[in-house]
Amino acid sequence: MSRICKFCRQGPGAYTCPRCHKDYCGLKCYQSGSHARCSEDFYKECVQAELVGDNLSEESKQRMQQILARMSKESESDQSDSEIDSDDDDNLDELAERLQGVDLDDANQVWLRLSKSERRQFTELLEKGDVNSLLPEFKPWWEQVVQEEPKIKELDAPNNTDFMKTCPAILEKIPDFGALFPRGDPSPLIKYGVMNVVYGYAYAVRLLHGDYENSCLEFVNTVELLVGADGSLGGKVFELADTAVETAASRVHNYPEISVSTDFSRRVKKDVYKIVKGPKDEYKSYYLLACLSDLHTQYLKATKQIKSKGSKKEEKSTAPKIAMFCEKQPDLNPKLLKVHTKKIEFYLSWAVKYHRTEFQLL
Repeated sequence: MSRICKFCRQGPGAYTCPRCHKDYCGLKCYQSGSHARCSEDFYKECVQAELVGDNLSEESKQRMQQILARMSKESESDQSDSEIDSDDDDNLDELAERLQGVDLDDANQVWLRLSKSERRQFTELLEKGDVNSLLPEFKPWWEQVVQEEPKIKELDAPNNTDFMKTCPAILEKIPDFGALFPRGDPSPLIKYGVMNVVYGYAYAVRLLHGDYENSCLEFVNTVELLVGADGSLGGKVFELADTAVETAASRVHNYPEISVSTDFSRRVKKDVYKIVKGPKDEYKSYYLLACLSDLHTQYLKATKQIKSKGSKKEEKSTAPKIAMFCEKQPDLNPKLLKVHTKKIEFYLSWAVKYHRTEFQLL
């Protein structure tokens, strides 16, 4: 018998609160009045995790102080119109005094230094899904500026390959597609399946803010929700590029725990084009091969982690998981992941041989 939401008593209990362990059907019920105390405490912890992680860079710490200073200034302005305005530097000095001697890597200490107004504003940002705006701007590896080769250069001059330094490593041993499938040319529809998978990969990278080295289960789970059983990894065939990408994008709405915004999904659609197009003419397939190789690596890591006995619980990532704060632990089937890993290998082999001809119009 399926579980029922404990709050509205109507919807399916698809999710479980990690605090009170009650089942609920969506974000609305999670934020309902009957669950307010539990959700507010969890919001506080999420804000702490987003702004104060175990490995904050100096840039992140400085940005956090600037945000707090701005909020402090706005709060003081609301309280009294007679207050003397001060610039951001003054606010930063005042905030520095408040945080003097505080370990910025300690979430609880920083939270205690915030005023009620600042805590409220952070909570409101979390509820609206705007906490991403508080973090340093994230640019995935495929958005790097690539130096184009000059039209006139020496014959023996090497090509500029600096862009490769920030890309995931491409697998060294990719099976030869011709040896695997010697019977004629493959279906022209394969490229659409590739685009479907690339959407799932790009979405997961952006959702986790590029920080998924220690979060392979969450990463793979996101990809599976978008392009797994109901996508090309699960054998679904697409006849158009738009359909392949839009199908993955539309599946986001089925999972509130990974849904961010319409603009976010649109940006990922553009990412698919950038990855498939490649960095430049001489290396058109490089981004796609890097993408599929990275995806292959994460699937292997996830499968290994699930199978490992007595493994410790994965540490929380400092990546922005705003919509995932009430998500259950990913329920991934290692046998299914193994099958999907083989499908990714198939796409890698195909891309090596057919990328240039199949995506020549890009």
